[in-house]
Amino acid sequence: MNELSARSLQVSLGGRLVLRDVSCTFKKGWTAVVGPNGAGKSTLLRALAGLQPRAAGSVCLDGRDIAAFNPGERARRIAWLAQQAEVTGELTARETVHLGRLPHLGLFGSPTAADETIVDAAMNSTECHGWQCRRLHELSGGERQRVMLARALATQAPILLLDEPTTHLDPPHQVALARLFRRLADTHTVVSVLHDLTLALHADRILVMRVGAVQACGKHDDPALHQALVATFDGAVRIDNRGARPMAVPHLED
Repeated sequence: MNELSARSLQVSLGGRLVLRDVSCTFKKGWTAVVGPNGAGKSTLLRALAGLQPRAAGSVCLDGRDIAAFNPGERARRIAWLAQQAEVTGELTARETVHLGRLPHLGLFGSPTAADETIVDAAMNSTECHGWQCRRLHELSGGERQRVMLARALATQAPILLLDEPTTHLDPPHQVALARLFRRLADTHTVVSVLHDLTLALHADRILVMRVGAVQACGKHDDPALHQALVATFDGAVRIDNRGARPMAVPHLED
């Protein structure tokens, strides 16, 4: 099934309620999570990954509470990409992507030819294979981000939780990433936090958040969703539906 759901989810950070009775379900396909700064988007993804303690509510994977999964089992089912992934800069790009195989190999397992093939495929998907021998500290922010995404893909987890995966990427690689998510959506549950609303409108579904609560969730071409987007961003954007896909356009007029 690969269905991830939250019910009446509440999360507090520093004594402040950051998520307020959030209920949502993610199934096969690509869902983009959007909202203003401080909306609780990253906190929601951490809670869905089982990395964030809850004040109330539940998070379930295929109907089973996420806390009931042991770490290895959870890591094989859910791949997580944080905004600021912490990996030593002394590792090469390929060594970093190999970390995605740890849930399958364990700390002391030796990679097989099949593992090497999986790593190659992940690096090719994010176009970082060409500098696989360079160390992370030698890479630009965009290059490093593509390595981190390849590491997540190398887990071969059916659920991908990606917090701002397009950070530091130039427009061509943002588009390439959106195309990759479209392909993955045929077989995976992809949930990505995005700040670029036009890019987000290429997803199958959009979850709109504000001040820790869900404002709307719907298909990318749903007029009610578009109204919610405009309202959530206080009219700073408008949705242009004249093309093949909706676009978010800055609304600069008073």
